[in-house]
Amino acid sequence: MLTLFYACYFLVIMEGHSKLLFLLASNGEAMALYEQSLRSLTNSGTTDFMVFKYSNWQDISKDLEEWEDCTAIDEPTYIKLYANLCKKLRKRIS
Repeated sequence: MLTLFYACYFLVIMEGHSKLLFLLASNGEAMALYEQSLRSLTNSGTTDFMVFKYSNWQDISKDLEEWEDCTAIDEPTYIKLYANLCKKLRKRIS
């Protein structure tokens, strides 16, 4: 898990701290789907991912501990994944 922490920290350093950044964190299956395509992940039934919007590394470092993988994403992708996750979770609790 320490490797994931440093990999995500490196993403933050590379992107800089002066703007809002977006991150997809997930388990291995969800990341494999995302790497195929955004549509593969959104059309799947998996909810084993989370998207984060942040401007300060300290805001999310604790939240990343439960995830296997992470990658930087852009804002439109963040919006699509956030909406997709909300729809999937709403179906579970309805």
